[in-house]
Amino acid sequence: MNKKLLAKARRTISEMKEARTDLTHPDPARHRLADCFRYVVQFEQLAGLVYQARKVQKSEGMESGLEEELSESFHTLLSLQAAPVETSLYARWIRDYRLAWRKNLPLFTITTMLFLGSLVIGWFCAVQRPEYASLLIGQHMQERVISSSPWFKELNDNPLLGGVQIALNNIAVSMKMFAGGCLLGIGGILLLIYNGIQFGSVFGFCYLYKFDKELLEFVLSHGPLELSIIVASAFCGMLVGKVFLSWPLRNLSDRASKAGSVAFTVLLGILPWLVLAASFEAFVSPSAQFSISFKITAGIVLALCFWVWTFWPVSDQERIP
Repeated sequence: MNKKLLAKARRTISEMKEARTDLTHPDPARHRLADCFRYVVQFEQLAGLVYQARKVQKSEGMESGLEEELSESFHTLLSLQAAPVETSLYARWIRDYRLAWRKNLPLFTITTMLFLGSLVIGWFCAVQRPEYASLLIGQHMQERVISSSPWFKELNDNPLLGGVQIALNNIAVSMKMFAGGCLLGIGGILLLIYNGIQFGSVFGFCYLYKFDKELLEFVLSHGPLELSIIVASAFCGMLVGKVFLSWPLRNLSDRASKAGSVAFTVLLGILPWLVLAASFEAFVSPSAQFSISFKITAGIVLALCFWVWTFWPVSDQERIP
């Protein structure tokens, strides 16, 4: 019994020493998660051997050697737990960005529903009460819609300059949505509802005067992504605003600081997509060289790329801060 126990113990100790070489290596790339799990299993096996050796109580030397190895293995596990695996700055940022979306998905769902609801309300208001359209739609745009004059075709004259202006305008709108959301969340909600009603009113007014097909053809390639980022900007600000609505208000400054850090991480991830949307709005959307099917495909693919990239799965190892 002792010989079999000793042989098994030596084999386990040999495997653990070999595994310990990689686990204690200074290169973080050598610290694979599978190796850590295997080492934990080997540690449990060694603990079982120590228990058996104590139960037999016939070979003090073997028991002492096993306990020394068990103690050393235990300290190795503690060192692995204490030493975080170094990752790049981008890897840490993208992990925090995606986890922020997952942890606050109910808040984003509420934000999306508010925007879609206000969009529908704006459309019905423009269709049922067109006399009130001037409250939300400028007089100049109303005249162009009534005369079926596509104002967006002017982007073809200088798409580069138009793209820069659109990108700056979109970023400004997103920053307003973010800043409004930080004001107890109320400012962001009001801005979100206002923009939703305004967009809905424009579509409803165009539908009323048979200009909806031209407008829809224009927004197909960039609209899905652009509207997604607008909603995401409001959601980003509400990450901060919700802190002021959470009772009790103890440690408010600390919680607001953490929420601000999370919100800024999300904001950094969504703003570059506005530039991409502006590029398509200036170069693709007003151009007659691209077919409607191409614009539809481009709009769907752009929006899907953003959402897939945002909600790409985060591994268990990446979840560990």
